[in-house]
Amino acid sequence: MKTLSIVVATAALLLSNAAIAIDGHDWRAASAVNRLKEVQRILDNIRSKGCVVKLSPEYYVRQLDDLYASKSTLSLQTFQAVALVATGAGEVWKC
Repeated sequence: MKTLSIVVATAALLLSNAAIAIDGHDWRAASAVNRLKEVQRILDNIRSKGCVVKLSPEYYVRQLDDLYASKSTLSLQTFQAVALVATGAGEVWKC
């Protein structure tokens, strides 16, 4: 579990530089189009750092929809949630 925490923390740090503070409350209120745009913005930020992202934006949107279905995760910002989803899916952003 310690390794997972380190991976998530590193991924969140990588993403935090261009993060706009959108959390689960905002996510749930957003349209499907805006949810996809938000994920694409986050993934584009990762790619701009020279990283390779293999999973599709649509995959991340579906996973974030599931993640934010729980009230206990609504305070997570989307860049943190994307890092969690990536880690859980075994996605390694090779930079």
